[in-house]
Amino acid sequence: MKLVRQYVRTAAGILLRSTDISIYLGDGVTLCTLYAADGTAVPNPTRSSDSGVVQFYVSTSVTSLTYRPVSGLIQVPVMVMPVGVNDISSSVTNNTMSGIAASSVILGQAVEGDSLGRFTPCVTSSSCVGISTQSATAGQPISVLTQGVMDNAGFNFIPEQDIYVGPLGFLTQTVPNLPTMTFSQKIGIAITSTKILVSIEPPIDLA
Repeated sequence: MKLVRQYVRTAAGILLRSTDISIYLGDGVTLCTLYAADGTAVPNPTRSSDSGVVQFYVSTSVTSLTYRPVSGLIQVPVMVMPVGVNDISSSVTNNTMSGIAASSVILGQAVEGDSLGRFTPCVTSSSCVGISTQSATAGQPISVLTQGVMDNAGFNFIPEQDIYVGPLGFLTQTVPNLPTMTFSQKIGIAITSTKILVSIEPPIDLA
C-alpha cells in the first residue's frame, strides 16, 4: 500500500480544516478505496485534521488522486492532490546527523544541541532537532534522525495520530499544555504502533 498525507485546500488556497473530503481517483469521478495502516478499509469521504491534513493508505495500483470537500449545496470543483501519491518506502529519504552525547540519551528520545554542538535530551520541548537512533552516555558517539522513518519496537503509538515532544524529551501523543509544558512541538506522525514518520515542525509557545 501507499501512504498519502497531504494538506488539502480550496481553489483559492484556503486550508480545509476539520472538513469532510471526498477522495477520487485521477478521473475525478470514481471514489477511491481508502485504508488504515493495518489494511482495513476506512470511510470515504474522510475528514481532514484541524490543521488541514488528510492521511490514509491506498492500493499500490493507484497512481493519481483528486479530492473535493463535501459542502452540501455549494459546488466546489474537483482538485488534484498537491503532490499526488506518496509511497512511504521510496519517497522519504532519511536524513541524519552524527555527533557526541553531552549526557545520557535513550533510543527514540527527542534531542537538542548544546552550545558546543553536542546532543542532550530536549527537556524544554522547544528546540528539538531530531530523534536519537541509539542510546548513548556522555562522551559517546550518537546518530540523530532529523527527517524520515524510524521503526522502534519500543514505541507504542496509535497509528495515524500526531507525535509531540513530551517531558524530558520522551515522545508522546498527548498534546502538551500548561503548566506541565511551556512549548508544544510536533515532531511527526505514527505510521504504525512502532513506526513513525519524523517531520519536525517549529515549536509553539504556550505561555
